[in-house]
This record gives sequence, C-alpha cells and structure tokens, in this order.
Amino acid sequence: MKKGFYSFCRCLIRAWRAVFYPLNIQGKEHLDIQGGALLVSNHVSMRDPVIQAALCPRPLRFMGKKELFQNKLLASLFTALGGISVDRGHSDVASMRECLSALKSGDILSIFPQGHRFPADDDRTVKDGAAFLALYARVPVIPMHITPPYKPFRKLTVTIGEPIRLDDVTTLDKSAVEEVSRRIAKGIWG
Repeated sequence: MKKGFYSFCRCLIRAWRAVFYPLNIQGKEHLDIQGGALLVSNHVSMRDPVIQAALCPRPLRFMGKKELFQNKLLASLFTALGGISVDRGHSDVASMRECLSALKSGDILSIFPQGHRFPADDDRTVKDGAAFLALYARVPVIPMHITPPYKPFRKLTVTIGEPIRLDDVTTLDKSAVEEVSRRIAKGIWG
C-alpha cells in the first residue's frame, strides 16, 4: 500500500461522498480501534468500499475478487490502495496468507463475507472465510451494515456495530468457524 497515494485518494473520496452521498452514521466510534481488525459488511453496491474508506480513520486493506485485478491499470491502482486479490472459486492460500499478514501487522482488513453483491440486501448468508481469518489472526470483527439503496443527494444510513471479540472461542475447528460466522451475520444485520 502506498500510504501517501491512499491518503490523497481518501480526501477525494470524502469530498465526493459528502456531495453525492451524505451519510446518517450510527456507531462511528466503533471504528476507532487499535491494532488489527476485520471490518465486515453487507455488500449492496460497488460503492461500498468507497464508503468504508471514507469513514474509517485508518487506511483500510480490501479483499477483492481476482477479476478486478485482471486489467493492468486497475490492478496497479487496487494494489497501490492496499487491495488483495482473491480467487473466490478456489482455496486461495496466497491471498489468505497476505490477509493474515495484514491483520497481524495491525491493519484493518475489509471483507464482504457474502462473496457477492446483493443490491436488495435480501441474502444474509455469509461464507466462512471471514470467521476463519478472524479466529486465526485473533482479531476483533467490526460489523457494518449499509442500508440500500444508494440515491444521489439522499442520506445513506450506515450502522457500525460494536466490535465482536472472540476471546471465548478458543478452537479453530468447523464448529468454532460456524459460530463466529453466525456472530458476524448477527452483527451485520442485527
């Protein structure tokens, strides 16, 4: 990640967001967290990562589908902004290692655990990858919900929940991952 470039882009994003998508933000104080953390959110639009970057007081790292990195220009841009390419169709060990490295070095990593966009916010199924990363890295999970639809010049509601601490989950087996996935879904949608 190129921090100077990220800061410049975030300033542009904040100005764009302030004009076109004023926000009704609930729980913004939950983003003021020290150390590594996983930011999880529902995924209703391609604009979701932009809204997250505008809100978060620290630089965010993002997981993005590998298709976003196939164009050389976009790949350079996403990489400079801290993007991590993931092959959603396979076990992508390299991307999981990069995500774990980011979390263990104290970064905030944004993941959309549904794996796809659902513009109507009508699917509340989350995949287990976010739970696995949070458990393996032993980091808190910050749930966020973006209430659709995006309409220019109309307030968009973003709710940031209290960080989900996983101190009581001491194993890294299938049942632990499923339990944390349930907590993530509950944190996002209440």
